[in-house]
Amino acid sequence: MEAYFDHLDEKQKEVINDLCEYTIKRTQLNPIIMLSIPTFKLTQEVMVAIDITKTYLGLYTTDQDVINEARSLLETALFGNCTVKVDYRDKNNIKIIKMIIDQIVMKHMTFNIEYLIKSLDDEYEHFRDLAYQYLLEVQNENELKHIDYRFFLTHEKKDYVSKGIGLLLNAVTIDEHRSYDSLLIDYFKVLDHPLISIVLEALEGLGCWILYKPYLKQMIKTYLKTVSFSRFKPHQIDKIRVEIEKIKGI
Repeated sequence: MEAYFDHLDEKQKEVINDLCEYTIKRTQLNPIIMLSIPTFKLTQEVMVAIDITKTYLGLYTTDQDVINEARSLLETALFGNCTVKVDYRDKNNIKIIKMIIDQIVMKHMTFNIEYLIKSLDDEYEHFRDLAYQYLLEVQNENELKHIDYRFFLTHEKKDYVSKGIGLLLNAVTIDEHRSYDSLLIDYFKVLDHPLISIVLEALEGLGCWILYKPYLKQMIKTYLKTVSFSRFKPHQIDKIRVEIEKIKGI
């Protein structure tokens, strides 16, 4: 690795070090030099390599699909079948290159459920979203049987609560073999959340409960009569009333 850095100036070293450290953090792999550039072998078939010259930063990968998906994100980049080259002096380009790396890593490395749940608290929003999408995929494949939904619904961070709502509603929708009725009480408690966005999301989700658990309809409508939303501003309460009217109409 040292020989690769010999011909780089300080800015180039800063950029390449940042991207290598970022990829090491994501993969827990150390780079090797292949074709004269730092390379991470994710699997026997999939690799990610990073190169930098005086004119561009290059990302190389065997996953052509991810490269093609990134075309709309980088208007001034140069694309090949397995490569994307960008101006490394543009911070936004670096951000998007990291997003592409995350997409490849999440797609090809096998992560356990605990890792995916932990990733919901990642500093990068796009990685949090990727982890959530993979959790949904695992859930849809009926391999997410022991998730602690109460952990999500009662979490202090809004992203966990929001994603917990999504995961629970997805479970209610797709899983006909397990009862989630006991979790409705925990779901109701989300209506006491201080953020209007979370409350509206929870209210909208009640329609899903009624659709897939119609015998709970009256219980839901009765409970809504007991909830106070006085902590919110008038225009926010108007939005809440709209959602409640929708539920009444089901």
